[in-house]
Parts: sequence; structure tokens; C-alpha cells
Amino acid sequence: FVSAAARHLLPGQDFVVLGHSLGGPVAVKVGVSSPECRAVALVNPVCVRPHRMVRPLFVDGTTVANPTMRALYSIINPVYDGPLPWWAQLLVPPLRPIIRPLLEWAMVDMFTKSGFKGMTIDDIVHSSHRVLGQVDVWGDAQRNAEALARPTGSGHPEGFRAKPKPTLVAYAKDDKLIEERRFKELIELLPPHGEEVAFETGGHNCQATQAEVLAKR
Repeated sequence: FVSAAARHLLPGQDFVVLGHSLGGPVAVKVGVSSPECRAVALVNPVCVRPHRMVRPLFVDGTTVANPTMRALYSIINPVYDGPLPWWAQLLVPPLRPIIRPLLEWAMVDMFTKSGFKGMTIDDIVHSSHRVLGQVDVWGDAQRNAEALARPTGSGHPEGFRAKPKPTLVAYAKDDKLIEERRFKELIELLPPHGEEVAFETGGHNCQATQAEVLAKR
């Protein structure tokens, strides 16, 4: 879709694709699969391994949502029809009116402190559905990110090396969602075409305060 939109808006022209957070794996896939894409920029991207914010969501060592997290998600999203443990099926309906307001406040507060100011509970429910609304919780976002480290697939690092393109990975060291070592792991997959830009501050949305620097790079 991104490649088609770029070709429509910029017929016959090359373009640079920039992906932020979960948009990082999408940008990688566009960069590998689109001849017109001449460079890829990744800002605070989701990387090749689960980062600190999402690790508690999964059963250890898998990409399957933790049953407790699915149960909590079903409290704020009554129409959730994914698999739930038996105890959640019994407890969630009667407890929802009591727990839901507190849980919604806690989630909005968490996202706000993480740099997503202005997010509403509806925004969180919509975005969380891609993570907790299915058994394969990462969905396309995780598969695209993991594809960077696979020996085969349309988004693997060999694609970058087969079609050399400048690649920028920018992040802030104080990102509360993704730790610095995850960005380092991603950068190691990209040489010799990967460039690292690390800001001391900026949180998960460093483009908000470092837009000029990023544009020049």
C-alpha cells in the first residue's frame, strides 16, 4: 500500500520512507521490496526482539499473548472475542463495571507518560487490538520486525545488502518503551549501510524535538 501510494503521488520519482515505532518494520519491508525507495529512515523503531514494554504481554519465549493480559484487555474491550482462560470467562463480566474505569485511567496515564500525549482510551483499545486481540499477538508488525533477522523472506537483512540503500536508525536513549540495546541489535543487522543517531533525550517520539537534525541527516 505504501509503495503504491508513493508511486501514485510521485510518479517516476525515487522516495525516502520513514517509519516510527511499529511503522519501522513497515518501512523496512517497503525499502526491500520497492525499487523506487532509495533510502530508509527508522525512528525509535520496533526491532528484532520484544522490547521492555511488550515483554510482559507474552508467554515467556513465545509470541502468544499472556492469558492475564488478554483478560485485562477484555475488560476495556467488551466485544473482544479472542481466547480467554476459564477463570477470566467467569470473573471478567461481573468485575468489569468495577475495574474498567480504574484500568482505563491507568492505561491512559501509562501511555501519556511514555510520550503519547492526547491518547484516549479508544485510541488504546484500537492499537491494542493488534497486539492482544489475536493469538499471534505481534501480527504483521512482529513478523516484519523479525524478518530483519531471518535468512529468507521479503524483509530480511540480505535484502538490504542485495539492494544497498542508505539506512538511518535514530532513537533516544531515554525511550521508556524500547531499550537502547534493542536498537543496537537492529543496527548490527544493517551494516555497511546502517547509520546510527542516538539522542540523549527525546523519549519514544524523538522526532518531535529533533525533527531538524533528522531532516539534515
